[in-house]
Amino acid sequence: MISFLCFWKKNIYIRDMEALRSCVTQGYIQKQHIYNVNEMSLLMYQGMLQRIINNQSTYSEEEAVSRLVRYIKIVVKSYQNPETL
Repeated sequence: MISFLCFWKKNIYIRDMEALRSCVTQGYIQKQHIYNVNEMSLLMYQGMLQRIINNQSTYSEEEAVSRLVRYIKIVVKSYQNPETL
């Protein structure tokens, strides 16, 4: 289980890395992949946020969150250990 204390940190990069390290400890993702997963998820988050801020998106808040979560799940699954599928 992911430590929820890591979610209190203000730096999103550090917070996400701690969550991913917990996934490594539990065997879901191999350690060598956490930097790629973290970078891709942060880029997707920043891109979606930028599109919303710049009024370049017609998504509602709920739709934007739903799409972002779905995309992040796809990235994480692509790096998931076969034994945990």
